[in-house]
Amino acid sequence: MSLNLFEVQEAIVAKIREEFVNYEVHEDALHDDYPIRLDANGKLRSYFVVRFGPARRTAGGGNMGNQRNDEFYSTMDLSVVAREGKIARQVMSIAHDRLEGWAPEHGEKLTGGGGTGYFTILSNDARPTAYIVEMRFRFQFNGQSVGSAIPVPEP
Repeated sequence: MSLNLFEVQEAIVAKIREEFVNYEVHEDALHDDYPIRLDANGKLRSYFVVRFGPARRTAGGGNMGNQRNDEFYSTMDLSVVAREGKIARQVMSIAHDRLEGWAPEHGEKLTGGGGTGYFTILSNDARPTAYIVEMRFRFQFNGQSVGSAIPVPEP
């Protein structure tokens, strides 16, 4: 068994893409040179940004027989970027509903609600141009729940 957090992360991203087929899903960040997608009226199309945290040991989930079987947890920060605050809040509400309690194949159920935020992006003349709603999800895993060997990527 391996502690392949990356496999769990990939399953979570695939679930978000499956649930929101008409939305772009970006991992880690949206680069400055990325062209923002607009709808037919020239308005910002809503999209997701997904960021993952590192593996952390739980406070009370130690295993005396093998530390690889200790309980670990990680986090996923999900952001919705939209042209209106109400749209961003609505899409996040739907995402929370669809992801809360869902478990990837080699991980435990996602639990949302830890660390939420609401931000407004202003233009140079102080007009709102986009709204961001964020929510942190937490999930647990260990060497027993994550089974695939970790492939080493090319440098």
